[in-house]
Amino acid sequence: MGAPRGLLILALGAGLAVTLGSSTARGQDVAPRPIDEVEPDLAPTPVTETPEEPEEPEPATAKAPKAPAPKAAPDAGSVAARIVPPVAAPVAATVAAPVGVARPAAKADAGVPVAGPPPTPKTLQLPTTDDAQLTDAWVRWRKAQAAQNLGASSAARLEIARLRDEQGLSSLESFSVGFVRAAEARQRSNDAAGAVELASAAVDLSPDLPYAHLGLAGAYFFADATDVARVATELVTSLRRLFGDPRYLRSVEADLGAAFLLTFLATAAVVTLVLFGRRVRYLAHDVHHLFPSAVAPWQSAAALALLLTLPVTLRLGLVAVLGVPLVSVAFYLSFRERLVGAIALGLLAGMPYGAGFLARQTAFAGTLADDVFALEGGGYGADEALQHIERRVAEERAGFVELFSLGRYELRHGKVKAALAHIQTAIASHPGDSRAMVALGNAMAANGDVDGALVIYESAAKADPSLAAAPYNLGRLLELRASGMRPDAAAGEVDRAQTALARSRDLDPSLSARKELEGNPPLNKLLLAPGPLLADITALADPGAAPEKVQVQVGRQLLGDLELPLGAVLPLALGLALVAVGRVRGWVGASRVCSKCGRAVCRRCDPELGLGSEMCHQCVNVFVRRGVVPPPVKIRKQLEIERHQSRVDKLGLALGFLCSGAGHLFVGLPVRGAFYAFGFLFAVVMVFFRNGVLRAPYGDPAYFFRLGALGVVFLLFYLLPLRGLYKRQVP
Repeated sequence: MGAPRGLLILALGAGLAVTLGSSTARGQDVAPRPIDEVEPDLAPTPVTETPEEPEEPEPATAKAPKAPAPKAAPDAGSVAARIVPPVAAPVAATVAAPVGVARPAAKADAGVPVAGPPPTPKTLQLPTTDDAQLTDAWVRWRKAQAAQNLGASSAARLEIARLRDEQGLSSLESFSVGFVRAAEARQRSNDAAGAVELASAAVDLSPDLPYAHLGLAGAYFFADATDVARVATELVTSLRRLFGDPRYLRSVEADLGAAFLLTFLATAAVVTLVLFGRRVRYLAHDVHHLFPSAVAPWQSAAALALLLTLPVTLRLGLVAVLGVPLVSVAFYLSFRERLVGAIALGLLAGMPYGAGFLARQTAFAGTLADDVFALEGGGYGADEALQHIERRVAEERAGFVELFSLGRYELRHGKVKAALAHIQTAIASHPGDSRAMVALGNAMAANGDVDGALVIYESAAKADPSLAAAPYNLGRLLELRASGMRPDAAAGEVDRAQTALARSRDLDPSLSARKELEGNPPLNKLLLAPGPLLADITALADPGAAPEKVQVQVGRQLLGDLELPLGAVLPLALGLALVAVGRVRGWVGASRVCSKCGRAVCRRCDPELGLGSEMCHQCVNVFVRRGVVPPPVKIRKQLEIERHQSRVDKLGLALGFLCSGAGHLFVGLPVRGAFYAFGFLFAVVMVFFRNGVLRAPYGDPAYFFRLGALGVVFLLFYLLPLRGLYKRQVP
């Protein structure tokens, strides 16, 4: 055991001596290269005159150029070389370099591991599609539909959807309407599956179009009427989209508002005609007493008719035509009847102002807001709106919303320079708007200024912490920038990106469904681009002088030649007179209505009647005074009263059949009758004006809901009141 151990120690010692000797000789023969490269002022170590041994050739890869590094970041190898001592540098390089791995000489000798060249960075792809390509795809789809080529039709439909996404359009409404009409044609040909497919494509192209969801609901109902859930879902969605789109919502508001105004007018007319027709005989009776006894009743009635038609002859307006006859019979109306009539006249006084307010609040089509909305909705078919806004920009009359919308439109179509200029001008006029700042960041990113875009996104996120688009775009752009970095340098960018994306998903959970795009992502698909607020767009709906013109026209129809606001005093004065005249009935000696037979209770005809008598002299003699008339006369009078009551009931039922509520007014139920009349007449007005006052784009999806609502109104305000009136008369 002793001899082998000694031999082993001797061998190890000899090997160590050889190693140390070779290292020392190498250090004396060759000057350290890294130090020479970094510190050129240092002189190389002198060499002896002994013949040099041939130097081993360096690997070929040692002459390879350095991998390019970002300009902003300093070279890590150079920094390391500056701090390594002159003698220790070769040793460090020997220890750090793995065996058999070629490296650049400078960084290998400096002791820094070499990474490969950075990956090729991803870039934003600007949109290259235009409206001509959409039109071409649409024409191909129509030809395929006409030829019943399902494959070509499906391919063209997918091409339309692809082009829409590349342009970043929110909807293609005209195309969606075409799909809906094609789906209706499929329904007529009993192709339920094809109808559902086309209607679904319409919804996919324009998710916010009420007409598309209504068409899909119809296709679902045609395919399976028992599947109520999906039909109801689309109907509710259509209704929500209708109330979220000012073009449809304001059209509905205009229709409803105009219908209400016309219903007020029609209700006032019905109340006036029924109450006047019910009591005019007592007015004629009292007027006849004003003439000499030689004048026949028909002559006094003709004179009365002439007086009542004076408002028409003098062109005093509809208010006077209705109000004067109503006031003339005020002596013979109950307090509730006079109150209902006064309210009806008071509502007529406010109709001109209501019409002007309605015209002002529902204006949208043809205004600047309509142009901006068309520009925001998409590029196809927005040429006219684009020309209007560009003209306002050229005339320096464009405001923040117009410039913002124009910039977004130009960016969607790849006009980056123009978009950048318009969005910057918009922000200058309205600083701090987070949505416009996001659009500016998108334009800067498209222009190649990624760092500036990131700063803008961060500022937008601070300006409005609830806006999910700012952190989302920040995260996506950080991912895009990290794609061109080495893994060690990209780690921090990726962490920032994930943090920003997580924050955006917390603000808007629907963003979780968006996936990262591969390759060079399109600008309109990668980055979110929120537009102006809907309230800011609708604020541009200035109708100009139209509301004042509408107010004047309605006022002339109601008040004649009387100018507003003085003319509005007339219906108010007539309403007050209607209520007050009933209080002075006893002073003028006006006749009353007999509570038994309906004849006039007149003290001029029978001076023996008391001041507060509620019955005529015949009924007093028959039912109050004993022994005045024989029994046969009493029986005949009783039959006369029954015939009168039956006549009133039948006439009331007939009036209720013609117009709900009119029967109640005739039988002495004015409040209930006016309410029923208003509801029924509202339904009638909606039927006659089914096309509405303002036509919605691509048709009227509200018409379907209008039919359903009218059915409910018809049940509540016609059938049920008529049934109640009939049951009230039948004992």
